[in-house]
Amino acid sequence: MLCKHDHLKANICRFNNNIYKVIDYCLAEGPVGIQREIMKNGPVVAQMSVTSDFLIYKEGVYHETSN
Repeated sequence: MLCKHDHLKANICRFNNNIYKVIDYCLAEGPVGIQREIMKNGPVVAQMSVTSDFLIYKEGVYHETSN
């Protein structure tokens, strides 16, 4: 579905249809790069690969179990 306006905050059509627009992005690498990005622009999003044991993870640092 196409919406007539390109302003996300005031556009009900985009909001109701969960249409979002990426305005800027950065590919930060390593802890220092990610820390710098957080300090400069706020929250970041990351992807990580996990195994099925992640479903029972509760807290702390995640480490894959042998099962």
